[in-house]
Amino acid sequence: MIQRLMTARFCVFTALLVILPIFTQIPLQAEEQQKVVVTFKIGSVWLYRSEQSRQSLKTAMHLQPGDRIVTESNGRVHFRYGMNHEVRVNGNAEVKVGSASLPRENMLMVAYGKIRAKSINEAKQDEKSPFKVVTPTSVCAVRGTDFQVNVTSNGTSSTEVANGWVNMGSGDKEVPVKNRGNAVTKMGAEPSANVRNISQVLKNEDAQLKKDPKAVASGYDEQNQYFKDRSQKNANETKAFSSEVRQLNPATTTPEKLQQVEEKKDKVVNRNENDFYRNEIQGDALQRIIRGYQEGKDKVNQGVFDQVKKNSDAIAELQQKNLENIRKIMEAYDAKRREIMEKLDETRGKVKGDLDKMKDNLKFDFNKVKPQFNQDGN
Repeated sequence: MIQRLMTARFCVFTALLVILPIFTQIPLQAEEQQKVVVTFKIGSVWLYRSEQSRQSLKTAMHLQPGDRIVTESNGRVHFRYGMNHEVRVNGNAEVKVGSASLPRENMLMVAYGKIRAKSINEAKQDEKSPFKVVTPTSVCAVRGTDFQVNVTSNGTSSTEVANGWVNMGSGDKEVPVKNRGNAVTKMGAEPSANVRNISQVLKNEDAQLKKDPKAVASGYDEQNQYFKDRSQKNANETKAFSSEVRQLNPATTTPEKLQQVEEKKDKVVNRNENDFYRNEIQGDALQRIIRGYQEGKDKVNQGVFDQVKKNSDAIAELQQKNLENIRKIMEAYDAKRREIMEKLDETRGKVKGDLDKMKDNLKFDFNKVKPQFNQDGN
């Protein structure tokens, strides 16, 4: 009897040893799905977690928002965003795994070079927060696909879709790019779809920096002015949205009105965030050009691009102020929205209660009705 009891206890203990590790791994697996992990690396690939800190990238490294990755001509690197997206970075490229200043899951920023991105698990794509690839001139929102992005030294960017669907946007203009299609966005221009001889077009664009550095600097500075004008416009729209939020009355706001305000909120937030991300990666692209002139000891062109970079940094400060104002407004909006939803739930509860009472009053009790017969018994 004692031996049987000892055997039973041993079996339970053994089962716990097997089961407990499984349960303790569940949170880690869920967390792992959100991380960006290096899955392949060959050649010279460098990781910068600050401007002065450089280390060789290694397989299985976990990447953080703001990490800048630079590949040399012999370098290639692949990494995964959780279980949903895989990115492959070619040689002679510079990318950033999102922004440290404004972290967002599922985002890659490309300052220069070519990358390929592929959706691994299309069934789990987030419609409200799709995978994004940001360049100085565009924002590509991915809807489950296989595509590549190329950014030249003068800021021109292209998207080529092998399979699926990508929305390539610049400012308020957006172009859908589908199977075997492409689109190109140049400085100061809207996206152009289905460009012929796209490889030659990109080659010519990339050569502009050597041919006419001042013209390229002028193009970047024109985009600086564009971002500056947009910052003022965004500030005005944010102010108008703030006024609309203050006017929301929990007692009278309908679900339809709340939905309209929700859509405006998404538009205001996305516009400000996309402009901020584009200007941030433009700053990285400019810094890359400046480093090249520093290495070549070309002080004249370095000075030209230094000034353009300062202008970009000044605009980034304006964009940061807009985002801070939006954050405060969103806090006020979320509080107001909770009040409205509570009021709507309360109203629904009252309506349901009134309907239940009406149903009770309309119930017909046949037991209380006495049958009436005539003299014939009918």
